[in-house]
Amino acid sequence: MALGISCAGSGLSSAYKILEPLFNDSNYLVRQGSMMAAGMIYSHVNATLEPKVTALNEELNKNINDKDEHSLVRFGAILSQGLLELGGRNCVLSLVSQ
Repeated sequence: MALGISCAGSGLSSAYKILEPLFNDSNYLVRQGSMMAAGMIYSHVNATLEPKVTALNEELNKNINDKDEHSLVRFGAILSQGLLELGGRNCVLSLVSQ
């Protein structure tokens, strides 16, 4: 989550590479936090600028639609998808001030 907050809206692929293996962690809270952090990182980025956004959306949809998935993981995926689509992509997630 700290990585997501510090890199919010930046679209840094290096930050996403750190989070990507955590999507398959055995701990549900780790998976939830990594998905929400990824949503924060890619909140201002579209699939044209960063192709990994498409893969992230597919991963989130898979977790949301899987009825056997733990509720914490599904909740994290739902929040992450909400962060990706902030205000219909018209809002700004700014967690760092000058």
